[in-house]
Amino acid sequence: MSNGDEQFVQSIVSTFLTNVPVALSNIREGIEKTDFEKIRFYAHQLKSSIDFFTVESIQTIVRSMENDAKSDHPNVKQLSEWYDVMDKTLSAVFIDLRESKWFVA
Repeated sequence: MSNGDEQFVQSIVSTFLTNVPVALSNIREGIEKTDFEKIRFYAHQLKSSIDFFTVESIQTIVRSMENDAKSDHPNVKQLSEWYDVMDKTLSAVFIDLRESKWFVA
């Protein structure tokens, strides 16, 4: 996709490192306030980033989170557990990306 364009890759990494923490924070807030529309919206927004960076271990989780949040009876406990897994996984991804050659401060 980048055709060797390092600036493009750096831009994608920078966008990921900027936007994903904001989405995670909003999901956490949605869980705390049982705002299921907020959870659904930000889980939906995260799907493309998680897919693009091939974070396979949480690809199913983010989709389950989105679907549960828009269901008739969302499960707050399950949403919270999924959030914890996503947060832990993405924190490790953030560290890896910041240590990569693609990160420009």
